[in-house]
Amino acid sequence: MDLDEGELFLQQICLSGDFEEERKEVKSKRRRERGWTPGFREQIDFGVQTFSCIAAGTKQVSVSIEYRSNGTGSSVWDAAVVLAKYLEKSGRARNKNILELGAGTGFVGLYAAALGASHVVLTDLDECLPLLQANATKNPYCANTQVLALPW
Repeated sequence: MDLDEGELFLQQICLSGDFEEERKEVKSKRRRERGWTPGFREQIDFGVQTFSCIAAGTKQVSVSIEYRSNGTGSSVWDAAVVLAKYLEKSGRARNKNILELGAGTGFVGLYAAALGASHVVLTDLDECLPLLQANATKNPYCANTQVLALPW
């Protein structure tokens, strides 16, 4: 599967049906960014420091990103967006207890909190905790979110 086919596949999974406006936004951003999430070029060359996405049509989930400060735990990956949108479309996060292992920026867990999860626990290595805690703190509807160290 080449890059264009891969991006088309992700679009079909994540942005079908109710997400027509997001599909248009992705197409307009595509000329400036790779996939949905900021890559090396956006973060280093253009100074992109946050990634945001709308959950449940009204709640903005926003996380800070730091290129390679904590390895792979400082970025939001396209797979995280796909999982978050799956949780939204399936309704599986609502009123559930969520445990995110190796949460990195915490995007998926914070998105689940915005979707109405009862309690969210975000875990990662000690060196990832400051960014993870900052992201949990800056999203106002995440009072039910806990950040814990978990060496793995």
